[in-house]
Amino acid sequence: MNNAHHQAVELPPIRGQEFRRLCGSWATGVAVLTTHDDEGRRAALTMNAVTSLSLDPPLMLVCVANTSDTLMALRQSGVFCINVLAVGQEEIAARCAAKGSDKLERIPYRVGVTGVPVIEGSLVALECRLINDVSGGDHRILIGEVVSGYDSPGAPLLYFRGNYARL
Repeated sequence: MNNAHHQAVELPPIRGQEFRRLCGSWATGVAVLTTHDDEGRRAALTMNAVTSLSLDPPLMLVCVANTSDTLMALRQSGVFCINVLAVGQEEIAARCAAKGSDKLERIPYRVGVTGVPVIEGSLVALECRLINDVSGGDHRILIGEVVSGYDSPGAPLLYFRGNYARL
């Protein structure tokens, strides 16, 4: 039997910029989340806080900043598409990361089965129906049930230590 006693040690919190720097060493794919508001206006944002959550039912989890101008549109429509970008789509990532009213202007897309934009040339596109929305600090944790998916050949666009990277 182990009789070791653990004492609670007060540790200083990691601050936002340091946390961001540390997390930047986790290489991720780059995705653009697309949606529309209740009046049909398109909205998009670049993100890497994306993960699969469940196989049965097929669920995806995305994290969106509370300050995102896309969050309200997503909540209004209740649908979104996770467009996983391919090498060569850096300009799309940059455009959708900026603030602006129509980030998808001049970006080729088609309308998916849920009515959301599906970016042409994406490595993978997963159309989702929003089923849960919970608080996660300065972000919302959104869970979507995948209702349709598409894939294309190619290599993924990666993000590492603040820059785009390739395999």
